Amino acid sequence: MPPRLELVHPDELRAALADGARALHEAGDLQASRASFERAYRLAERAADAESMALAALGLAGLWVAERRTVTSTVLLEARLQHVLTLLDPRSALALRVRTRLAGEADYSRGTHAAALAALDEVRAPRARHRAPGAGRRADQGELPHRAAQRPADGPALADGRRVLRG
Repeated sequence: MPPRLELVHPDELRAALADGARALHEAGDLQASRASFERAYRLAERAADAESMALAALGLAGLWVAERRTVTSTVLLEARLQHVLTLLDPRSALALRVRTRLAGEADYSRGTHAAALAALDEVRAPRARHRAPGAGRRADQGELPHRAAQRPADGPALADGRRVLRG
């Protein structure tokens, strides 16, 4: 049975996304941005709005890979990013942003950088499909290989947490 769509006022969803972006990029308030992006994700999920779900999940990811998250919230974020990726047009700029973020997060937890560098190559590729609105978010994509190359102290714990939560 398909999921039941609930009515969500578009202004409410747009406001939650805008509040999250303001808190993250202008105020530098990670706690407020996470609360707003979490609300936006849930609203977008209820409305079956894949693009807004993706924007909210990217917002929840924050500015840096592994940005002060618990193992549980890391696994939840990864699951959300993977889920929205299945809902997006794979040729879209937004799907590219999600793939790049997933690559950066995965490389960071493994202490590698190959997947993030491959994603960066895709960002740099001169393809018309990535010239859509949102493709200009190269700063968040370009930063990921650098961050992924830094070995996290909690990498093994995150890998164990992913195995446990995935079953």
